[in-house]
Amino acid sequence: MDLKQLMPFSSKERAVDREQRFDHPLASMQEEMNRLLERFFGDLGADPFVGRAAGFSPRMNIAESETEFLITVEVPGLDEKYVDITVTKDVVTIKGDKRPEQTTGYLRSERAFGTFTRTVPLPREVDQEKAEARIRQGVLTVILPKKAPATGEKRKISIRTD
Repeated sequence: MDLKQLMPFSSKERAVDREQRFDHPLASMQEEMNRLLERFFGDLGADPFVGRAAGFSPRMNIAESETEFLITVEVPGLDEKYVDITVTKDVVTIKGDKRPEQTTGYLRSERAFGTFTRTVPLPREVDQEKAEARIRQGVLTVILPKKAPATGEKRKISIRTD
C-alpha cells in the first residue's frame, strides 16, 4: 500500500489549496494528522515498510493463569498442516504459511497470504512435554502448562575426588 493514499494532503501543497480545504469542519484535524504522519514517516516517496518481511503477521493474545500460558492466534483459512509450533523451556515459536485458494482470476484481493513467524518469550519455564495446540474456527490455541517451580530447599552437593 502506498502511504500517500493515507495522506490526501501534503505539506508541499500550495497555500491556496489549503485555504480552500479549511471550508470543511474536519479539515484542520485532517491537516494536523497529515503533519504527524509526515513527521513520523518522513519523505513518503520512500516506502517506510521496505525491509519488513513479506506476508502477514496474525494477531495474537497471550494469557497467563496460575498453571499455564494460553496463546490464541487469529489464522482464518490457515490449514493446520502448514503450521509449525516449537517450544523450548521459555520461548514458543509459531510459523505458518497461509496459501490462497487460487492464484489468478481475482477482481480484487484484500486477504493476506504468505508466511509468518511469531516468537514469544515466556516469563517462566513451561513443561514442553505437556504442551498442546488446536485450530478451531480460524483460531489457533496453544496451551503451555507451567513447570512446577523448583523447591526452595537447600541441598548439599558432595564433591568427589578422582
